[in-house]
Amino acid sequence: MINLDEEEGRLRKELTKVSEDLSRAQRKLQNQDFVGRARPEAVEKEREKAKAFAEKEAKLQESLERVRGWRKEA
Repeated sequence: MINLDEEEGRLRKELTKVSEDLSRAQRKLQNQDFVGRARPEAVEKEREKAKAFAEKEAKLQESLERVRGWRKEA
């Protein structure tokens, strides 16, 4: 059986880290110096990272909401 409190804590911690990573990638992409001076491959890699972080953030948020729903049922 899953300890819902522990699982919620784990998800919150992971969500915080992913949100920070996403924010960092977005700031980098908004920096015109980076976009203008970096190799196109580096900029594209940063865009891919930002997209992956955004997708992971959405999945973690869904999981967190699911755990919260289970806690209400319990």
